[in-house]
Amino acid sequence: MIAMRTKLKSVLLVILSLALMTACTAVSTPSEPEPTAPSPPTAVSQTAAESEPDPTLPPPAVVVEEEEIESATADNTAVAPTETETAIEPETEPDPEPISPDGQTDFIAYLSEGTLYIQDLAQGGDPIIVEQTLDDFTDYIAYPIWSPDGEYLLYYRAQSTPDNPSSSEIRVADRQGNWQTIGTDARTLQPAAWSPDGQQIVYLQITDEMTADQMGMILQLQLSERLPDGGGFAPAITHGTIQLPSGGCGGGGRSMSETLYDTEGGTAYGYYMGVLAWSAQGILLLTDDCANVGISRYDMNSATQLPAYENAPLRNLSLTPDKTGWVAVHGFPYEPESGQLAIGDPTAETFTILPTSAPVELAFVGQQSGDIFYTSRQAIPTGLDESKQEEGMMSFRFYETTIWRATAVDDTLTETPIFNASVHGVARLHEAPDGTVRFVWVENETEFVTALNNDTLGDDRSDYLPRRHIAALVQTEAENTAVELIANAGLLAVAP
Repeated sequence: MIAMRTKLKSVLLVILSLALMTACTAVSTPSEPEPTAPSPPTAVSQTAAESEPDPTLPPPAVVVEEEEIESATADNTAVAPTETETAIEPETEPDPEPISPDGQTDFIAYLSEGTLYIQDLAQGGDPIIVEQTLDDFTDYIAYPIWSPDGEYLLYYRAQSTPDNPSSSEIRVADRQGNWQTIGTDARTLQPAAWSPDGQQIVYLQITDEMTADQMGMILQLQLSERLPDGGGFAPAITHGTIQLPSGGCGGGGRSMSETLYDTEGGTAYGYYMGVLAWSAQGILLLTDDCANVGISRYDMNSATQLPAYENAPLRNLSLTPDKTGWVAVHGFPYEPESGQLAIGDPTAETFTILPTSAPVELAFVGQQSGDIFYTSRQAIPTGLDESKQEEGMMSFRFYETTIWRATAVDDTLTETPIFNASVHGVARLHEAPDGTVRFVWVENETEFVTALNNDTLGDDRSDYLPRRHIAALVQTEAENTAVELIANAGLLAVAP
C-alpha cells in the first residue's frame, strides 16, 4: 500500500437553507412532531458554538483542524496514527452565508436518529424533515436514491402497524419533503430503481409463488410512471415477473460497529448491499439472494429474463455515469481478502477482473468523474484487556480503512490512496456536483473498550454505542482535507 500522510487544515463548510415545506398534488405531507437533535459524535471533540443551534435539527457542518485520531491500547495509552492516517475532527460553528448565492443547488438526503432529512448545502437553511421512524427492526427507512435530474428522492419504508404488521412500501419525496407511496409489498433487498431518464420507477414486489424446484422465489416487477408538471407518480402496474434462486441468509454474532456498517451497505452479511440498477440498454441488474452475491439480468424492453452471471460472486454493483457499463466487487463478503474489482457490460454475460493494490471491500463509481473508488480494510489491535472480556460478549475487531481512487484504461488500473484512518468502515461514497467526494464512516468501538478496561462501563451502555458520520474529502494537488459534514448521520444520498 502506498504510504501517504494527509494533512488537515481549517476548512469551513456550511449547511444552510431550503424552501418552506409545501403540499403538492398526489402527495401527502408528513405531520409528525419534530425529532430530538442527534448528539455530537463520541469519537471526536467539538467546541460549543457561540449561539445555541435549533435543538430539533441535526448538528451543523464543522471545521476540521489538523489533529490525530487516537485509539485505545490495553493500558489505555494513546496510539498515534500511522503515516497514512487521516484525522476527521470537527471544531467550530458554520458560516452564516450561503456557499452558492448564484442559484446553484447541492441537495443531499440522509438519516439521523431515525429521521429522513433533505437539505440543500449550496443555498442554505435548515434541513427539511421528510419522515420519522422508530429506527428499529419494525420501523425504518433504507435505500434513498435521487432521480437522475435530482428532483425526487426514492426510498424504502418498512413499518409495522396493527392493520399490517409487515408493511414494506416504496415512496417518493420531492425536494420540499412531500412524499407519496407508489407501491407496497416491496422486496427487502434494494427493491427499487430509476429508469435512465428518470421518468419511471421499477420495484420488486414479493409474491407467494416459488420456482418449479421449490427452491427459488418469483418476484413481480412493478412500474410507476412520472406524471407531467410535477404531478408526482402514477400507481405502479405489473410489468413482468422474474425468478431468482434461493439464497441463505447469514446470522450470528456481530459487533455493534459491524452491525452499523452493515446498515450503510457494508459487507458484514450484505443485507443492505442489494443491487437493482437500470442500464441505458434497458437491462435490469439485480441481486440474486439475501447474501447479496450473484447478479441476475432482466430485459425491460422485451420483459424477458436474461441469463445471469452464473457462478460469479458479484456484489456491490454500480453503473457508470452513462449507464452503459458497470463496476462491481468480485468475491464473497465472508472472504474479504478475496475481493477484486470487476467491470462489465450489462448486455454481455462475461466480465473483466482488474487487479488492485489491496483487497476490495466496497466499490463505487464517481458519477461526475467516472473514476472508480474502492475501499480496503485492515484489522488493527482493539486494545481490549483480555481479563475484562465479558462472558457472552461478541468478538469484534477494530479496522483501519483506506479509500482508493482509480482510473481504468485498456483494462489497466491506475490507483491512488486518497484517505486512510482508524475507522471501522467507509460506505455510501458519492461525488457531489462539484466533484467533492462524500462518504459515511463508522466508528470503531474505542470508547466502549476504554470504559471496559477502566471498569467504568456501568449498566447503561448507550453512551458507548458507535456512531456513523457523514464526511467530505476536499482534494487538491497538494493535499486532501477530510471534513465532517454531519455528525451521527448516515444513509447519504447525493443528488446529481
